[in-house]
Amino acid sequence: MIADSTWTVSTLRASLDDLNINWNHKCKKKDLIILYNNHHEKETEKERYISVDDSNISSSNISSSNILSGINLFHKSLYILLTYELLTRIYYVDAFYGNESTHPIDILLNEDKIDSSFYYVSYLHIISSFSSVNFTGLLLLQSLLSFLTIIKPSPILCTLNWYLYLSLTLRNTWLSYILDRYFHYFLFLSIFTSSKNVQIRKAGAWAARLQIMWIYFDAGLGKVSDPLRGWTTEPVQIEGMTILPALDSYTRHNLPARIMYTLLTPTGLKYLTPVVAWAEVVLPFLSLLCSFFRLPSLQKTSAFLLMGLHLGIGLTINNTALLSLVACSTLLLLLPLSLPPSSFHPPSVLLLLLAFTSCLYFETSSLSTCSQSTSLLPTLLHNRWNVFTSSETYVTWEIAPALLSDSSIIDAWSGGKVSYEIPGSGAGSTTTPRRGRYRSFPYLKDFKSQRSKSSLWNYLCHEFEENNDDLKIVKYNFFMLQSSVLPNLAFGPTSKRRIISWDCGKGEEIVGEDSEEGYQFKNKDEKTMRAREEFNKRHQETVKPNKVRTRGTVNEEL
Repeated sequence: MIADSTWTVSTLRASLDDLNINWNHKCKKKDLIILYNNHHEKETEKERYISVDDSNISSSNISSSNILSGINLFHKSLYILLTYELLTRIYYVDAFYGNESTHPIDILLNEDKIDSSFYYVSYLHIISSFSSVNFTGLLLLQSLLSFLTIIKPSPILCTLNWYLYLSLTLRNTWLSYILDRYFHYFLFLSIFTSSKNVQIRKAGAWAARLQIMWIYFDAGLGKVSDPLRGWTTEPVQIEGMTILPALDSYTRHNLPARIMYTLLTPTGLKYLTPVVAWAEVVLPFLSLLCSFFRLPSLQKTSAFLLMGLHLGIGLTINNTALLSLVACSTLLLLLPLSLPPSSFHPPSVLLLLLAFTSCLYFETSSLSTCSQSTSLLPTLLHNRWNVFTSSETYVTWEIAPALLSDSSIIDAWSGGKVSYEIPGSGAGSTTTPRRGRYRSFPYLKDFKSQRSKSSLWNYLCHEFEENNDDLKIVKYNFFMLQSSVLPNLAFGPTSKRRIISWDCGKGEEIVGEDSEEGYQFKNKDEKTMRAREEFNKRHQETVKPNKVRTRGTVNEEL
């Protein structure tokens, strides 16, 4: 009986132990499931937070998950475009940078009287200018440095790129326009956004976003406050001139522009014009607000709409393709960025605040009157973007009828026959058979000396002789031509202004020539003149010509 009781107690104890083990196992399993679910929810929330909240735009390590984030795409695209720009500058070495160019070293150092800071900052490109070969070599080194930055961006490489581009710009400030300003500011900001320090990258990226916001606000405000109301549906009509809505005057530049004109019609362009102006003002602010309120879809839409605006400009207006692509590369910083949270880096914030405060002080003080060709400050601190602020009332282009040593006549500017027709299909602002940096050829410059004048106007003579061994230019006239912009892709009659008559043999200006016609018509070929007469007659029959206004300068920034 006692043995049976003992067996029963032992059996019962064993059963309870088994039951306890099973119960503990089930509890542990349940706890593991709960822990896994909680961990999974936290990771999902973390991923959602990081992907949506792009206010945290810095990372010490670039992982495969964010390799296509906006900040990395910005670096790669910006330096790819910089490499291309530096390589294209080689084409202009003889014209604008060499010691036998239109702006030789002795004029830069002696006549322009540059200040000491200007000289030391641009020292590398100044000493390289004594030889076109040396200058070309320096441009190739800059291109290589930019290419290395594409592969592995770092603050040191970005600083070198920014400094060398500033030095290149100072070597010949005639050529500086809005594209160079884009490179100047965003190469500087890339010094911060390329840092491995999380806080520095965040400070740099937010500074870049604020710079983007200022660019479009300044540009858009100039459009919506235009006194001529060129960016409205009803521009002001003054001086008996036909002032069209801005897009109507710009979208006649090339084939894509004419296709756009045909599809939208003048009425469509009329109502689209104010939309474009206000989009520049509103969309950058909207993109930043969406990043705060975690609305990634709307944030991306705002950024892509601005990119589409620039792509449209690049397609429809000649000589703006590179500018539009650079602008698109900076807009990548408005996209949501998959980067971890961090605070700002105080020293970087102070440095960036100092930079932008300096720009503000420069624009609001008497320093803004400093000459760009003699002082470092305008190139370093100029931060205005109010371009394309009105509708174009006329187009401008250039020709240079030249008398050759065999008594034939050519256009020394285009290299072809003399023609008074608008190059291409017409353009806004300034158009020319010579593209790129030749738009900044300073033929309206006030020369301080005969040496400065000779350097500019002898260049066309030397350029022709280098490409033609058996022929030389005896003399030529340089004309600026204008034609008013009329509705329905039409242009008014051409007016002509002689800039100079130049004797290549003597290397001096010809005085006493007929300022209205000039010697080139003594040997004019009849076919060219008939084409001109038919050109003017066609426009006069199509539309009643308006009075053509003459302005003092045509080398406006684009």
